[in-house]
Amino acid sequence: MSISAVIWDMDGVMVDSEVLWGEIEQEFFSRHGIEYHDQFKQYVMGKTQPQVAVFYKKEFNLPQSVEEIIKERVKLLKTIFHKKLKPNPGLEQAITYCQDKGLKLSVASASPRQLIEFVLKIIQMDAVFPVIVSGDEVEYGKPKPDIFLLAAERLEVPPAACIVIEDSQNGLQAAHAAGMRCIAMPDLRFSERTQFVSAEAVVKSLLEIPAYLAML
Repeated sequence: MSISAVIWDMDGVMVDSEVLWGEIEQEFFSRHGIEYHDQFKQYVMGKTQPQVAVFYKKEFNLPQSVEEIIKERVKLLKTIFHKKLKPNPGLEQAITYCQDKGLKLSVASASPRQLIEFVLKIIQMDAVFPVIVSGDEVEYGKPKPDIFLLAAERLEVPPAACIVIEDSQNGLQAAHAAGMRCIAMPDLRFSERTQFVSAEAVVKSLLEIPAYLAML
């Protein structure tokens, strides 16, 4: 089946936010007197805010409620994103290519909807995506397929006609579990390229996306 829709992950794909997420986590745990280690990163990538908050509360025996943890992390995130967040190189060109080819567009991110809208406004793409699916709209985050299946439903496109652009192993697994193809753009600061051999393509930057979409 030919591709008629492109579903975009946000963090690490549309914006170079993974390093900033590290700053957020460091600040969050510093406030609570806890030493944070990077081995937790692979677990939380692609997870919803409630899933991460539940994990941190249990793992570190935090006294705050899950709702309070989420609120604190989102507040920290907004502060740091507002100061430092930038779109990844090639994003505008890739989006323009999709629009020129008549491909439907969606953002499907584990982040809360208010945060997705906040980021899209910062990078001046708040009018580009008619369909947004957030982590607070599904029961299970990645690697479960829920978020991508909901995006396809709202796009009114069969899953097999969708391709996902992802940077995490959890996201790649979720895309395939949804019956979708996936272009992986792993951040080699945090992942090994060999982890993404099952992707339809592995790219170094968004500048390569139009060429790969043209082959589908």
